[in-house]
Amino acid sequence: MPSLPARALPPLLLAGCAALPHDGAPVTAQRPVVAADTGTAPDGSIEIEAGVHAGRGGIVHTPSQLKLGLDPRTEAFLEWTPYVRVDAPGPDPDGVGDVVLGARHRLREAHGGRPAAAAQTTLKLPVADEEQGLGSGEVDLGLAGILTWRREHSALTAFYQSDLLGEPGGGADLGHRLALLGSRFVAREVAVFGELAALLVPEQDDERVLASAGVTWNPTRYVVWDLALITGLSPDAPDWELALGFTQNLGRFRR
Repeated sequence: MPSLPARALPPLLLAGCAALPHDGAPVTAQRPVVAADTGTAPDGSIEIEAGVHAGRGGIVHTPSQLKLGLDPRTEAFLEWTPYVRVDAPGPDPDGVGDVVLGARHRLREAHGGRPAAAAQTTLKLPVADEEQGLGSGEVDLGLAGILTWRREHSALTAFYQSDLLGEPGGGADLGHRLALLGSRFVAREVAVFGELAALLVPEQDDERVLASAGVTWNPTRYVVWDLALITGLSPDAPDWELALGFTQNLGRFRR
């Protein structure tokens, strides 16, 4: 695995410093997969997610997220990437990534054999340097539908998102994100998960199919660590990525 530059580490260090005992609400981790489940940050609480992903060719990115529980079924979130490095001829371009604003609302709770359902909307702001290949330089809009079935020790999530991807000079391409995610607790504090996902943009002949497998560790109800291997199953997908991340509920900003 390539060595990580110093700028790739602050998200993990920040989250690690925040991992202190408190009386806040339980954590609702969503990383490091494509799918988001129907869970939302508890009402009135703040959560932070941070991680480092590294892959073949020196690829590095540091996905991070701040989440606010607005009510018992709704959260707002801000995603950012403090550091990204892409694989390119010559010196690998690096810098900051794009920013995404979003919200997720649970439309119904799970009941009996019926899954919970949620809708999610996102707005990508083109902060990354387009000339270096770190971003598209265009605004993107996304709308997702999510279903999550839960049992005592396991969960299954079906996720679909439709994206309007801005094009230079106006117009937009239509993208699709599909994922099926399963997880199961194998011990009191340890769970395993697996995901099959596809990121498709037909107008750009871009077809990325990914498989992920990993493990999470909950040392307390407020903290989750995750470790995953992400493997590309199509020519457009990265060969592999190793992901290490952390989610912490920081407590309540209101009662």
